[in-house]
Amino acid sequence: MKKFFFDNRKNNIYDFIFYCWKNPRKQYLKKDLYEKLNLSPAVLEGILQEAKELYENYSELSIINEQQTVKIIFGNAFTLNKMYIMLFKKTLGFKFLCTLFEEKFVSLEVFADDNFVSSRTVQRQLKSLEDLLKLYGLELALKKKELIIGEEYRIRHFFLAIFWHTYEEGEDFYRKYQPEYEQFEGMIDKRTINLIPAELKKIFLLARITKWRLKKGYNVEYLPLSITEVRHPSCTRQYFKDQFVNKFFTGRYLLNEEEISYFYYMFTIIPSYMLEYLDKVNHLENFFNHDYQILTNSIMNNFYELTNIKLTQREEKFISLNIVYQASYYLSFGSTKNTISFSDAEYFLFSEKRRKHIHELSNLLAQKVPLK
Repeated sequence: MKKFFFDNRKNNIYDFIFYCWKNPRKQYLKKDLYEKLNLSPAVLEGILQEAKELYENYSELSIINEQQTVKIIFGNAFTLNKMYIMLFKKTLGFKFLCTLFEEKFVSLEVFADDNFVSSRTVQRQLKSLEDLLKLYGLELALKKKELIIGEEYRIRHFFLAIFWHTYEEGEDFYRKYQPEYEQFEGMIDKRTINLIPAELKKIFLLARITKWRLKKGYNVEYLPLSITEVRHPSCTRQYFKDQFVNKFFTGRYLLNEEEISYFYYMFTIIPSYMLEYLDKVNHLENFFNHDYQILTNSIMNNFYELTNIKLTQREEKFISLNIVYQASYYLSFGSTKNTISFSDAEYFLFSEKRRKHIHELSNLLAQKVPLK
């Protein structure tokens, strides 16, 4: 999502800190930074000033700007993801989407004034956001009551992706809703044994988005078969409805059957299913509809062809389970041009060489899969 939100200034700040993090030194000569980052002296000074102000409350990063050199100190708990999130939350695009979601948008002129930028700057950002929304099957309509037009389930997925993109441990959002989160956690973790804390928080974030949208009068009224046919491998839809939905969504937030199906689907695909989870699953093939069978069989066959690595039956079941539930939303939310992940967090977990290799293998597999 970085390309849709970061302007040149944010990209320069990110590139500067990323370069220093990958090439740690006690200090950097400014003349070397000019060359390595392709920056003029004036632009570098601006980056240093803005970066220092942005991260002055982040104790894991310290920037000391001297006449000829720059000192940048990374603490032991420094993470690129934290740095990235702080930058992302400062972007004009993220602030604009928050304004739309909270339905506080008045006009482009008012938004521009509130953020001390020109209307022209806002218009440039809107073009980028419109390109992003198209990938989710959505469009911007600022002159209508519904500011974002499209199927409601796609709008929910879009805001989950945006807000999860800014997730970090200890975020104010979860402290703000702590009593409700604890209630939510108590309802859900005993049944779904493989949820890690981050996955639980992602599902809770979806629950909050659901309540916000329902409060504004927006309901899920249509779902494709690729959503309604998915079943959780150890939790029936009826159990989910009785033990979770009917207890958590009460009063004005009662869910219709489409809403329940959508939430059940997301509850199913968000977790990662561990190898030991296979012991809890009976007749795995019962959870595969025809499209998913084509998808998993094709990936398995082509994986062996491309790598000459033969998997055991148990390993194939393990991968198939995660293809269906971790990757199944590609069939529902993807476009012919792109599929959007919930977060860019994976970007920071691989070295460039390993990530490049994984992407190349994935592209080869994708070309051989007989589905869009």
